[in-house]
Amino acid sequence: MAAESKSIRELLKPFHQRAEEAEQRLAKLEISISGKEKVDENEKRQSVVDEVQTEIEILRAEKLEAKKEIEELRIENSKLKYQIIHLIGGLHEADNKLLLLSKVGGGLV
Repeated sequence: MAAESKSIRELLKPFHQRAEEAEQRLAKLEISISGKEKVDENEKRQSVVDEVQTEIEILRAEKLEAKKEIEELRIENSKLKYQIIHLIGGLHEADNKLLLLSKVGGGLV
């Protein structure tokens, strides 16, 4: 019986050895895949970060343009207010002249 057991062990020895080698290769592959998944995950994260940074740059440019437009509108508004003040002053002056002419002319106007 001991001889049979020994011969079976000898017969199975190459199979055990190959199974052990296969398990070692499998462990290496799992480590390799795990590392690759981490790299892929990092690449995805970096891609998202890059997209967000691009969007931020676009928004900063739009903000700068909006500030410039606001400043231009303030300047234009200031010029228009100045014109209105002078037009109102000119209108009052014309009304006063008309009133004087109507008084001098004997109320003909």
